[in-house]
Amino acid sequence: MTRFNFGFTPKLLLRRTRFLRAVTIVLTQPEAGPAALEAAGYWDRSHFLRDSHLFLGCSVREFTRRRGPHNQVAIMARIQAFGTPV
Repeated sequence: MTRFNFGFTPKLLLRRTRFLRAVTIVLTQPEAGPAALEAAGYWDRSHFLRDSHLFLGCSVREFTRRRGPHNQVAIMARIQAFGTPV
């Protein structure tokens, strides 16, 4: 059912949700990054980077280098729509 509706298996959908919560905090509040990764359930930075490569196709550092005004607007719209990640 999740593959049909979302295009992901249930486990991958949960990993994607966890990654989006963590990366939103990392990109909007860089000083809170390590605590956000731990709160999201990542064991270490390489664990987070593996998901980054899976969902973004690059590391978070490369993503921030490529990030233009469109990406910043998308992140802020996501925060407004869903609130700050829990």
